[in-house]
Amino acid sequence: NFKEELEFIDKEYLSNFEYKEIDLGSFGSREIGECEDLEYYYPISKNEDENNKTILSYNFNIDSTTLDIKKQMTISMLIDTLADSNSPLIKNLNENGFYGAPTIIPSLDIVLCIIGLNANKQDKDKFISIIQNSLKKIVDEGIDSGLTAFSAIKSVITLQAKTVHFACPVAPCDVAEIMEEATDGLFCLYRPKNFVDIGYYYRDYPPIEMARIEEIFSKIQGE
Repeated sequence: NFKEELEFIDKEYLSNFEYKEIDLGSFGSREIGECEDLEYYYPISKNEDENNKTILSYNFNIDSTTLDIKKQMTISMLIDTLADSNSPLIKNLNENGFYGAPTIIPSLDIVLCIIGLNANKQDKDKFISIIQNSLKKIVDEGIDSGLTAFSAIKSVITLQAKTVHFACPVAPCDVAEIMEEATDGLFCLYRPKNFVDIGYYYRDYPPIEMARIEEIFSKIQGE
C-alpha cells in the first residue's frame, strides 16, 4: 500500500528532522547566456595528495519547458557529436590531461555537463578555453570532419528509421567511405582525396539561415 509506505517513512524517518526553508535565490531567473562561477569542496582522506583531485565542470542549462521535437533532436545530435570519441572536444580534453566526457543531468531543466577529471584548481581557465575552442571547431568544420553528419545519422537510427540515406554535394573521400558503411545509401557528387574545406569547392558559399533550413524541411514534410 503506497499510502502506508509513505506514512511509515514519515513517522520513522522524516519526522525526526526539522523543516528548513531553502533559499533558491535567483535560481531559474537568470538571463540566458549569463555565466556563474561556483566552487564546492568534497572530503578526501588525510593521507591523500590533493594534487589532480579537482573536478572541473562546464555546464549549460537548457529550459526543458520549451523543447519541441526539433529541439529534442537538436540536443540529441549535439550530445552525440560532443561525446563521440573522435570529436575535437574529447580529443583536446584528453590530450591536455582532462579525462571526462559530456553528460546529461536530468532535473527540472536539462543540464549538459562537460566534465574534466584529474585536474587542479589553477587549470580552470585552460579547461574553459579548450571547451570553447573545441565547440567553435565543431561549428566551423561541420561536414569537413564528418562529426555533425555522423551525429545526424546516429540520431535518426536511434529514432528507428527504416532506412537512412545521406546526401551532400562534397565531402572528404575518407569521410564519404565511412558514411557509406554507416547508411543505406550515400549520394555525394564530389569526394576529393586532398580535401581543403567546404567553401573552397564553391564559387559562392553564403551562410544559410536557420529559417531557410526549416522552410525546406517543412516543404519536404508537406510532400
